[in-house]
Amino acid sequence: MAFYNKKEFKPFTSLLIVLLTLFVIAFFKITLRRFSYALYQATLTFDKVQDEYYSNVTVYGKMTQTKRLENLAKKHAFDYKKQGQIIQVINGRATVID
Repeated sequence: MAFYNKKEFKPFTSLLIVLLTLFVIAFFKITLRRFSYALYQATLTFDKVQDEYYSNVTVYGKMTQTKRLENLAKKHAFDYKKQGQIIQVINGRATVID
């Protein structure tokens, strides 16, 4: 049985350390790219949802304008006004809920 010197293993260990370091660096670069793409996709989805939200807020604001509701109430003979009165509008038809 032959025993080897530590001197004979030094080139192999240094080569192993260099290869392992390069593998770890490549793994982290791949992982970083994957996380960056996931973040990019989440940002696109968030922007789309946020745009839809603001457009819905704009539509809701236009539908519930005071002048529009008053005109609908006059059009459907709801001439009297009370505090706390609710005018429900469904498909252009208005009803008063007391």
